[in-house]
Amino acid sequence: MARGIAPLLRRLKSLEGTPYSRSFLLGLPHNAALLAASEGYGCIPPEIDKLIRQA
Repeated sequence: MARGIAPLLRRLKSLEGTPYSRSFLLGLPHNAALLAASEGYGCIPPEIDKLIRQA
Protein backbone atom coordinates (compact mmCIF):
# COMPACT_ATOMS: atom_id res chain seq x y z
CA MET A 1 0.00 0.00 0.00
CA ALA A 2 2.72 2.46 0.93
CA ARG A 3 4.45 1.99 -2.43
CA GLY A 4 1.25 2.99 -4.21
CA ILE A 5 0.60 5.98 -1.98
CA ALA A 6 3.97 7.64 -2.68
CA PRO A 7 3.33 8.30 -6.41
CA LEU A 8 -0.25 9.27 -5.64
CA LEU A 9 0.98 11.84 -3.13
CA ARG A 10 3.54 13.19 -5.62
CA ARG A 11 0.86 13.66 -8.29
CA LEU A 12 -1.51 15.19 -5.75
CA LYS A 13 1.09 17.81 -4.81
CA SER A 14 1.20 18.93 -8.44
CA LEU A 15 -2.56 19.55 -8.25
CA GLU A 16 -2.36 21.48 -4.99
CA GLY A 17 -4.42 24.64 -5.07
CA THR A 18 -6.55 23.48 -7.99
CA PRO A 19 -10.15 22.30 -7.88
CA TYR A 20 -9.05 18.92 -9.27
CA SER A 21 -7.16 17.45 -6.33
CA ARG A 22 -10.17 15.88 -4.61
CA SER A 23 -11.54 14.55 -7.91
CA PHE A 24 -8.14 13.06 -8.67
CA LEU A 25 -8.26 11.09 -5.44
CA LEU A 26 -11.88 10.00 -5.37
CA GLY A 27 -13.07 10.26 -8.97
CA LEU A 28 -10.53 7.95 -10.56
CA PRO A 29 -11.39 4.31 -9.79
CA HIS A 30 -7.79 3.12 -9.26
CA ASN A 31 -6.99 5.94 -6.87
CA ALA A 32 -10.24 5.52 -4.95
CA ALA A 33 -9.64 1.76 -4.61
CA LEU A 34 -6.07 2.32 -3.38
CA LEU A 35 -7.30 4.81 -0.79
CA ALA A 36 -10.09 2.53 0.38
CA ALA A 37 -7.66 -0.35 0.84
CA SER A 38 -5.05 1.88 2.49
CA GLU A 39 -7.59 3.27 4.92
CA GLY A 40 -8.18 -0.23 6.24
CA TYR A 41 -4.46 -0.49 7.04
CA GLY A 42 -4.22 3.00 8.48
CA CYS A 43 -1.55 4.16 6.04
CA ILE A 44 -3.16 7.23 4.48
CA PRO A 45 -0.92 10.29 4.89
CA PRO A 46 -2.45 13.18 6.86
CA GLU A 47 -2.50 15.53 3.85
CA ILE A 48 -4.58 13.05 1.84
CA ASP A 49 -6.83 12.28 4.80
CA LYS A 50 -7.53 16.01 5.30
CA LEU A 51 -8.42 16.46 1.64
CA ILE A 52 -10.72 13.44 1.61
CA ARG A 53 -12.63 14.65 4.67
CA GLN A 54 -13.28 18.11 3.20
CA ALA A 55 -16.86 18.58 2.07
